[in-house]
Parts: sequence; structure tokens; C-alpha cells
Amino acid sequence: MAEATSTSPRLHYAASSARKTWLSITFVLLLPFYVSLPAMLLTRASHGLWKDTIGLGILALAFTAIMAILLVQLMFAIRGRVIIGDKAVALTLPKGQGPTPRLRYQSRRIAFDDVQKVEARSEIYGAPLAPVLLRGARIVTKDDDRISLGFVNQYDVDTFPVMKIAETIAVRAGIKVADQGAVRRSVRAKALGIKHAPEDSVPLSEEEVTAVNRQHRRVMIGFIGFMVLLLAIGILIDVVKQ
Repeated sequence: MAEATSTSPRLHYAASSARKTWLSITFVLLLPFYVSLPAMLLTRASHGLWKDTIGLGILALAFTAIMAILLVQLMFAIRGRVIIGDKAVALTLPKGQGPTPRLRYQSRRIAFDDVQKVEARSEIYGAPLAPVLLRGARIVTKDDDRISLGFVNQYDVDTFPVMKIAETIAVRAGIKVADQGAVRRSVRAKALGIKHAPEDSVPLSEEEVTAVNRQHRRVMIGFIGFMVLLLAIGILIDVVKQ
């Protein structure tokens, strides 16, 4: 779990040491193989092994996506933190409003007297085939400035406690968290800064949210199985040719 250390009334939220260690070790172990992929592709292509090259190329694309996700999560684990005092909150969080952390960060201090409201809602991203439900929160200041506290997947039990942070900030600001329910959200609209995309105004029922969670689990199990199969086929091909 994320660490929350308090010397009352000061609270410090950051990724746990276990999460930082696990992400660091995983990234370092995978990095040599990832760096060697271009040479492996070039070697196969230069020998005319086009079938092997195409197969390895597909694996390389999937591997690139995994390494990018690991890098983003590692940076967030190292840099992301929230310090809540008795009069203000100090934030070091990724810039932007997107569902995933970015590599650019900003640090700022917000006095509780300047907090107008703290909002929370569940947002569903992705096509019907591969949806994902994320729970997010943000601070809205009296100057109408919106600061995202981030998003969390309810199945990730070792992550940044976004909702707990939001509730604590709301309590110290003397307000309640405004729950806006669950809506579908477009990654494209979010990336472009479109605040009122058509799908944002369509709330989802509990049954729809349950169906989304069920579909997400199926897709993730299928994706993991596909990646394991690709890796096994690649290893088998190399073993047979030796």
C-alpha cells in the first residue's frame, strides 16, 4: 500500500518503497532485452528471414508499449507526492488532466481557504471491446483552476491513494467531496482539453459499471495470455533453429 506518514496534522502521501523497488527492478531487467530488439530485427531482416522479422516486430511493438507504461509508472512512483498540512496542501503531480501520468510534472501549494470544491467521479475509457474504469479526483479553486489529483484503478491495491487524499483535503477545507458518478470519457477529448464532450453528460448506471468491469477483466486475461503465447512461440522458434 502507499505510505502515509503523519506528524499531526501533517500527512505525507507517496508511492510505497515496495512499489518503487518492484517497478525499478522490472524496468532494469527488461531494458537489456528491449535495447537488443533493433539489432535482432536487423539481423533477421539482413538474412532474409522475413517471417521471423514480422513476428519479432509485432512483439517489439507490444514490448514498446509495456516499457512506456513501466517508465511512466516508475517516474510517478519516484516523483509523485502530496503533503497535506493544517492550512495548505503541497502537490508534486503530473501536468494535465489525462487518465495516465505523464513525464512532465508540476509542484504547487494550495491553501485550503482557496479550495472551492473537491470533485470525484468514475470515468470509463476505451471502446466497448476493451473498456477500463478509473476513479479520479480533482481540486477546483475559487479562481476556477482545476488540479487533477490523478486516477486509480479499483483493482490496483498498491497505488497512490487518490480518493483518500481527496477526502482528506475536502475535510481540511471544510467541505464534502462532490461525487459526480460514472461517465464515459474520450481519451482524445481529454488530451485536447475538451471539457464538455457529448459523452460526458451521459451518466452510467450501476449495472453498466459492473458490465464494464467484467469486460475489462476478460480483455486483460486475454491480452496477458496472448503476450505469453507470443513469448513462448518466439523462444520455441529460437530453440528449434539452434
